[in-house]
Amino acid sequence: MSENLYSDIISSGVKDLLTENEKDLEGALKLISLLSNPTRLKMAFLLSKEELCINDLNRILGVEQTLISHYMRAFKDMNLTRERREGRKRYYTIEDSRLQDFLSAIRIMAR
Repeated sequence: MSENLYSDIISSGVKDLLTENEKDLEGALKLISLLSNPTRLKMAFLLSKEELCINDLNRILGVEQTLISHYMRAFKDMNLTRERREGRKRYYTIEDSRLQDFLSAIRIMAR
């Protein structure tokens, strides 16, 4: 096998691998970016433990309701939350097992 052909095969394989993983990397970066904000990270920890409404998060975190709603939209846009309606209230929780595992890893690494 010529050196150029071997290099082409290796380069092609690496490019394919990077292309396949690019979507995964983009998703990981979006998640890391979402959780890089202290309030959003706290929201994720809270919602991973129990179902809460915007008012609950407002009282617990002491953050304006409009900001909590804005942050919740980011979680919803990434399909990370489950929503349940009860009358006019909406309750949210995080049931995505991958995010649960990620949050557990953060807890362990933060010790």
